[in-house]
Amino acid sequence: MGDNRGQTIFLSVIGIATLLVAIIGATFAYFTTTMTGTQGNISVGSATLPKITYSADSITASDIYPGWSSGEKTATISVDDSGKGKFAYECTLNVTSNTKFKDLELTVTAGTGATIDAGVQSPKTISSEDGEEGVQEIKLASGTIEATGSATSHTFTYKLDFKDTEIEQNEQQGGNIAATVTCKLSGEAKYTDSQQKGQ
Repeated sequence: MGDNRGQTIFLSVIGIATLLVAIIGATFAYFTTTMTGTQGNISVGSATLPKITYSADSITASDIYPGWSSGEKTATISVDDSGKGKFAYECTLNVTSNTKFKDLELTVTAGTGATIDAGVQSPKTISSEDGEEGVQEIKLASGTIEATGSATSHTFTYKLDFKDTEIEQNEQQGGNIAATVTCKLSGEAKYTDSQQKGQ
């Protein structure tokens, strides 16, 4: 009887030890792995907008008679080579005063890139009776100039003629006109990706 008890205790100890080994083995045995892949690099820079300029020839004359012509003058809209983008512009003749002249004609001719406004595609008469005391703004040309990293320009020409009507024009003697040819960016001067893509 004593041997059975000893044997039972021994077997119990062996069973507990086996159980402990199984538990310890199950708890601390594991696999490992690692992650590999291809990284995504980010390198993004913002655009540099080019410098946009315009130049317009002046018309200066005095003591003119019917039949006088200024000859063609040139307006040039330019972007330099310092950046890229598309830029819409428009050019106008701003008459600030016109005393007596009723037979002056403005002629605008397309050059490179610029679109001539419909109102001046044929000679347009400029009269002191237009607007308020001859003051008016006349759209000349417009366009979209695109900078691609190299300098580019658009042009158009304009001239004034004192039309000879072959009838008496005495009421225009001593007349004077003052005006400027100017260009500006049209719309808001905001430049976004969607605007540059024409969306």
